[in-house]
Amino acid sequence: MTQTLDPITAPSPAAERVDTWLSAFQDALTARDVDRAASMFLTQSFWRDLVAFSWNLTTVEGPDGVADLLRSTLDSTDPTGFATVEEPTEADGVTQAWIEFETAVGRGRGHLRLQDGPVGVQAWTLLTTLEELKGFEEPSSARVRRLRFASWVLDTARHELKAPDGAVVEISGAEYAVLLAFLEHPQRVMTRDRILELSRNRIGEVFDRSVDVLVSRLRRKLGDDPNLPRVVKSVRGAGYLFVPDVVSA
Repeated sequence: MTQTLDPITAPSPAAERVDTWLSAFQDALTARDVDRAASMFLTQSFWRDLVAFSWNLTTVEGPDGVADLLRSTLDSTDPTGFATVEEPTEADGVTQAWIEFETAVGRGRGHLRLQDGPVGVQAWTLLTTLEELKGFEEPSSARVRRLRFASWVLDTARHELKAPDGAVVEISGAEYAVLLAFLEHPQRVMTRDRILELSRNRIGEVFDRSVDVLVSRLRRKLGDDPNLPRVVKSVRGAGYLFVPDVVSA
């Protein structure tokens, strides 16, 4: 009998770029080579850390800011295991990926955006967040992986939105952050400022797009009629209200 082997799928160019950058970044951190790690960031770049490295909400800018952050935190955090958690994407010259990593005390997740720079592929933005402390992990059964609403499902582990028919609907990182803010605060009115605050704290990338634009895009992808919305309603002079019940699965 002849056995047919499954073809080996080569990584996408976006995945290769991200994997190469993460490997080089990990090597620099392991070697405690702060200058080499900092040189992997563009001159105009941003690293936003939510407790993972700095035990604070910290944003640094450019290679000098990255070097300062690493000099003050690298030995104590001892970060390892940088890897992607889903397939990276590429558009308009920007490669982006959701990542995971570990520190001496915990496990984290984050978001990375890369661009071509003067010395090759360099980081434009990096977000690192501490998700859990080692030794204080929640039981796996208690971790919320999926949020169900109006026959839709948001998989928070995969950052994936599924339609009622099971099809995956593509959403941007900013759209994901706004939708998650709604799902975590359903059936209550939230101001635009509050939505923006929650979204920035989540991924740190809602910079130049208004909440109204993101809500409009989410409505379109959810099939929500803007003239008679059933999912996200506008509340005049106040903000938005997410109408459906939300169930954790």
